[in-house]
Amino acid sequence: MLVGLARLLTGGLLMLAVVVAGLPPLLSDRGPGLGVVVGHMVAALLALAATVVAAARRPPPGVAVVAAAVVPVLTVGVLAGYWWA
Repeated sequence: MLVGLARLLTGGLLMLAVVVAGLPPLLSDRGPGLGVVVGHMVAALLALAATVVAAARRPPPGVAVVAAAVVPVLTVGVLAGYWWA
């Protein structure tokens, strides 16, 4: 169940990163700034790496749980730092 949640949240972070990076140029807008775009991209890539580790075929149980638990922390961090601030 935790891995499923990690997959869902990772997909959301990836889509959010694509929108933050790709939408302003399409709309001929300045955008949120390089720091925000890089922050979204780094969080999305870290979440993707953690999800890959958590969803691996036979990872050690502790490693899988920690990797899957990192994704919600990253998601809340991105939302709190860039969207709810």
